[in-house]
Amino acid sequence: MSINIGDDKKLPTDTEAYYETVASQEEIYLEEAEEEVRAILTSDYPSSLTKQMVSITEEDSYSRLTERVDEQLDQAAQELIAGDSDDPPLSDDAVAEMLRVSLTVRRLGPI
Repeated sequence: MSINIGDDKKLPTDTEAYYETVASQEEIYLEEAEEEVRAILTSDYPSSLTKQMVSITEEDSYSRLTERVDEQLDQAAQELIAGDSDDPPLSDDAVAEMLRVSLTVRRLGPI
């Protein structure tokens, strides 16, 4: 509902209803966009990312894995060196797990 002021200018009388309508339209739009994204992510068609992953050779995959493990170990070492005194120390289990993963990756070598 609106009030006619003249010169065809109309002011809304119920701004709350207007904002509710706009919010409702936005919600519907977001739900539709979410459904479209979900459909794309769950589709059976291989994406370009999947095609790229398939084209990577196993040796490249191994070298990337070792680089990632090395980066994690370096980052953990930096955290130990530069960590805040308030930070809890790494648990023995966390250190053992990092070392186990590193040794496992190195033993496997290129597949």
